[in-house]
Amino acid sequence: MVRKGWVGVAIPKELADRIDKLVGHYGYRSRNDVVADAIRQLLRAYGLLPEIKIEKRKAGIEEEESDESENR
Repeated sequence: MVRKGWVGVAIPKELADRIDKLVGHYGYRSRNDVVADAIRQLLRAYGLLPEIKIEKRKAGIEEEESDESENR
């Protein structure tokens, strides 16, 4: 079940297995963290990120991400 305000995405198992190898490394706590970061990087590369709002989980606030935000 997908949480409200979120969408699910299906990927091939081979990719999921490779993504799982990153979990626990480089600050990634879950498969979702890896995938969301990869998508942010792609959107940033195409100049589309400023339109995306991200949830700041630890702070519990919504903030619009800018090009100056931290990179992983």
